[in-house]
Amino acid sequence: MNKLFIDTWGWLTLADAKEKQHTQVVELMKTASQSHVALFTSQAVLDETITLLFRRLSPGQALELMERILGLEELKIIALTSDRFQKTVALRKQYLDQGRISFTDLSSCVIMDEYDIQHVLSEDHHFEIVHFGFCRLT
Repeated sequence: MNKLFIDTWGWLTLADAKEKQHTQVVELMKTASQSHVALFTSQAVLDETITLLFRRLSPGQALELMERILGLEELKIIALTSDRFQKTVALRKQYLDQGRISFTDLSSCVIMDEYDIQHVLSEDHHFEIVHFGFCRLT
């Protein structure tokens, strides 16, 4: 694995020691760092993550975690451009029967496909439903 996309679940599990898979996610991130794996996420994922951090934690804790995430030098944050948005709309239309897949997850699929990222840190099975060959790490 040389690239890893981090979904909202990954960030929240990494941040919260009470999450049942916290230890595994921490170890996975340590291994990724030691192996110089390129980390990716999107502005949409960070929007969800930061919103949830401020709902779940004290303002001080949430701010600290937000700044730690945004301060990761090895993290590439991808914007949802107009072209990516249109591709996400097309993907939404393609998977009408999968109403539980969020638009954010579909936009992540578009980004992962564009950047040739095969691994995603997520508990969402949606990444396996969208048939781009993604491998979910949980």
